[in-house]
Amino acid sequence: VGVSRAKQNIFVVEKVKVQQFEDFFANNFEQRDTKSAVKILNEIVGKIQFTQAEILDRVKEFIKLEQFDNARFMANKITDDIRRKNELNKIDVYKNYIHFGKYREAGIKFWEYGMTDEAKEQFTISKDDNLIELVDACSKNNNGGLNIDIVSYFDYVKDNKLAQRFIVETVQKDIANLKYSFKQIKENFKRVGKQNGKQ
Repeated sequence: VGVSRAKQNIFVVEKVKVQQFEDFFANNFEQRDTKSAVKILNEIVGKIQFTQAEILDRVKEFIKLEQFDNARFMANKITDDIRRKNELNKIDVYKNYIHFGKYREAGIKFWEYGMTDEAKEQFTISKDDNLIELVDACSKNNNGGLNIDIVSYFDYVKDNKLAQRFIVETVQKDIANLKYSFKQIKENFKRVGKQNGKQ
């Protein structure tokens, strides 16, 4: 499989020689000692270039295989800042939620990141049709991200306790973030005041 899939280079490392493949390797591969093989490998790895499309494909494949560290490694090679951030956020959602079958939570997290299509896909899996409707309703009037503006849709889901609870939790989270921001601002003002007092 390794031989047939390799695109540019292939290294075969043997701890014990396999007699069945001895002739194949002898006739088709350069044989090197460990030191020179590592040197050549380092030179090749340093030269390998991927297009952005190839990087995105690899990220997607690594996510599919649940190789999240490899996915992050490749995602960090994306040159577009916004795309890189989105891919890293996506990896985190897959690692922390989808991997554990927490599809509703994954949908909510995607929504927070403004990835409404991904959010709706997860809500479809979790059978939360009401949340899909809520995403659609909210997306018509803003950039699609999840924020405190969702409170205006409370009446829209008045017959659905889950959706109402979701709205309340979102508002509570936003208020908590706001309180934390005010606290940070207050501390910064105190610090500036102390510094000005010393001057």
